Amino acid sequence: MFTRVSLTVFLPHLTLVQLFKMFLRFGSRQPYRISRIELKSSNPACLLLEWLEQAEKRGAKARAMNLATATKNGEVSSRHVAISEITDDASIVFTSQNYTSKITNIEENPQVAATILLQYEDSGVNILKQIVLTGKAVKLPHETCKEYFTKVITVSQQIRYVLTKKSEWVDCDEFNEAHDTLLTDISTKGTKLEMPDTLVAYKIVPHTLDFYYMSQHNIGDRLVFTRTNDNQWKCVRKLT
Repeated sequence: MFTRVSLTVFLPHLTLVQLFKMFLRFGSRQPYRISRIELKSSNPACLLLEWLEQAEKRGAKARAMNLATATKNGEVSSRHVAISEITDDASIVFTSQNYTSKITNIEENPQVAATILLQYEDSGVNILKQIVLTGKAVKLPHETCKEYFTKVITVSQQIRYVLTKKSEWVDCDEFNEAHDTLLTDISTKGTKLEMPDTLVAYKIVPHTLDFYYMSQHNIGDRLVFTRTNDNQWKCVRKLT
């Protein structure tokens, strides 16, 4: 025989008013729907730039990616790097010092992966977007790297690159003093910094680009672009 048991037995920490509000909230919730990705072009670079611009307009930090590299023996490491440019063929350019572990890994094994995570709020709704790409890192010419140093990289990044020419421990007070001196010279005297010889630029030429989009309480949608042998893009929609 079954007996009637109050809900407060199972949820003793909730008052009757709270239980009633919970019932209304869950009882009125709309069914889950798919957060559909609208595709306007067959070129994934267009969607990538569109997503970054949308995120930046809503205050998200969009111009960075988590870059994963591996040694020739398969030892994987990852770190965040700034995005210098996204080209028309959906390649992503970044700069770094040539002595860093990521560049050492790339020289041994050019196959890399990267993730761009975008989180922001739009009209009271939480938005999550993620772009995952896999491909090959290709070193760019010295002159091209110099153009990024003078035209794209921020002053703060320029100073950091100039002051950290070697992978060694630096004294914080000395570094800050040198940083402030260079910053003053740039702002008051118009000093132009010379690119250090240790700076290199690489572009990731993607083989796949995986776009994931989920709005609050909805099912995520995915579009996966794969580069074909004739250098075209094949797109497949997947549910997660």
